[in-house]
Amino acid sequence: MYQAHLIISGNVQGVGFRQYVKWAARKIGVSGVVWNRKDLKVEAILQGKKGKVSTVIKLIKKGPPISKVQAVDVAWEKASEQFDGFNVVK
Repeated sequence: MYQAHLIISGNVQGVGFRQYVKWAARKIGVSGVVWNRKDLKVEAILQGKKGKVSTVIKLIKKGPPISKVQAVDVAWEKASEQFDGFNVVK
């Protein structure tokens, strides 16, 4: 299993971005979590097969139509815990 830690910047809060990430992850079969940061960025952890995680990252870089993704910083790391499904943190 692979894990990617993402920090997404741009117009990504208040535009349904976290729900989009959840939709993409569930559609592809990736588990993890996504949340808003105080600095107006979105942070996510994705877990799964490397190809599937990479596919979700590609979708995140596009984002939903109302958003504008400027950058996606990706750090591949060793999984410290395993997520059950995909969740949005409020």
